[in-house]
Amino acid sequence: MSFLKNVWYPFAWSEEVTGDLFSRTLLDEPIVAYRKQSGEAVALGDTCPHRFAPLHKGKLVDDCVQCPYHGLKFNDAGACVHNPLGDGKIPGAAKVRKYPLIERDTLLWIWMGKPEDADPSRLVDFGFLNNDAYAYTAGRVMTMPLRQDLMLDNLLDLTHAAYLHPTSLGIAAMAHGQMCVSQTGNTVLVQNLYPNGLPSNVFSATGACPADQPVDYWVDVRWDAPACMYFDAGVTPAGRPRSEGSLLSSAQLLAPESEHKTHYFWRVYRNYMCDSAELTAAIEDAVTAVIATEDEPIIQAVQGRMKGRDLWAMKPVLLSTDSGAVRVRRLLSQLADVEAKREASAR
Repeated sequence: MSFLKNVWYPFAWSEEVTGDLFSRTLLDEPIVAYRKQSGEAVALGDTCPHRFAPLHKGKLVDDCVQCPYHGLKFNDAGACVHNPLGDGKIPGAAKVRKYPLIERDTLLWIWMGKPEDADPSRLVDFGFLNNDAYAYTAGRVMTMPLRQDLMLDNLLDLTHAAYLHPTSLGIAAMAHGQMCVSQTGNTVLVQNLYPNGLPSNVFSATGACPADQPVDYWVDVRWDAPACMYFDAGVTPAGRPRSEGSLLSSAQLLAPESEHKTHYFWRVYRNYMCDSAELTAAIEDAVTAVIATEDEPIIQAVQGRMKGRDLWAMKPVLLSTDSGAVRVRRLLSQLADVEAKREASAR
């Protein structure tokens, strides 16, 4: 499968990468990461060029990765700097790829395209993850046996919550709320408003508002390529400004491990009962359960019915509520075409 490469992907939450070797596969490329003694994070190809051993099974020696099989050492630039065998000579081809990596907004972002094209100015802004006024769950990563495009469809059309999540995230009004889809450059904004109704259980159960209080419930989703989404969500007493409301918002990002497996990154934050560690833990557990027991099974069932076929090849019936997901699909296709033409002209 061809993946979009000239974009910044989430690779790991900052706390995942420490002074030990850490591995994750993105776009079918195994990657090993670690922090140098200075604290700087490094990402390298995770396959030794000698006999193809996984480097993450080795160890760190003075900021170098030592292969577990024959002891070759690779520095933070990916070059082999030590061969303990035979005459000790280091072949010129003894190197692994070094990936551009940026640490920002509690995430480590990786560039999977050509290193010389890595442009920090193209990094998506997730600065809302740095606000001391909010309470945050831990950064979670769930690796799921699902296609990224189907997961995007699920996240960009929230009407499913009325039926798939009726006792947690959804309310009946989500099936017929107000949706507005707009695009600025390569950013798509899907704004959803469910006015003057009873709150979903996730708000009343967590103390954001009484279960019998009419509220205006909003979920605005900002999407940036390839699959980086900011969910601005909350409730406010019906008719009152959002500034008076309770936020239960999140970062939700996808990065494909392979064609049929995707890493789902998420972190939830709120602006109420911020001192309650118990509430934070309960929200984290509840969101994990909803994703694992409600979203994943239905998307996997859809994937099974599709049998690897492209969505458009199956001629889906489209509804007005599909407009956000369709806009994103078409934009991703345009970006992929531009990237393919650029690579073809460079050959």
